Amino acid sequence: MIAILKDLNLHLHNTTDLKDKERIIRAILIAEENEQNKLTGEKLQFLVIGIKEDRELLKRKIRERLKIRLNSGMIDEVEKLLSQGVTHDKLRFFGLEYKFISLYLSGELNYNDMYQKLASSISQFAKRQMTWFRKMEKEGTQINWLLSSEIDKAGKLISDFTQNSHFS
Repeated sequence: MIAILKDLNLHLHNTTDLKDKERIIRAILIAEENEQNKLTGEKLQFLVIGIKEDRELLKRKIRERLKIRLNSGMIDEVEKLLSQGVTHDKLRFFGLEYKFISLYLSGELNYNDMYQKLASSISQFAKRQMTWFRKMEKEGTQINWLLSSEIDKAGKLISDFTQNSHFS
């Protein structure tokens, strides 16, 4: 499947698509659809909505959300996965929260260090996402930026888009 994907998409930008069977299949389907659109001359229409927030407010929201998740059973969930045979090594590939909670549960980090490193890693991830969005804009993608307080405007953007595109 990896060979098929590489044949369809020589400029594969997301190497994580090569590590998971479902992602490989999805990437192949997307690449095939893109190839079909090139052959038919059909130009894809898409709407990109980005949430833009003040950096300090974003960091505060990340920490608040993290506290809620940790206090709402996330650690219990990871403990349950471990008890069901999922290894610490496997958990580290499930996402940031699983990785750092696994380090905490294995005794490699204390709770405070786990929380601080996890919050910092999530903030760094959010920063990389913004860098990705800026790259998209530089390459010509129009991004409809909204503040989190304006999220209700997303519905109107989507409605206007679907009415003015070939999807309607």
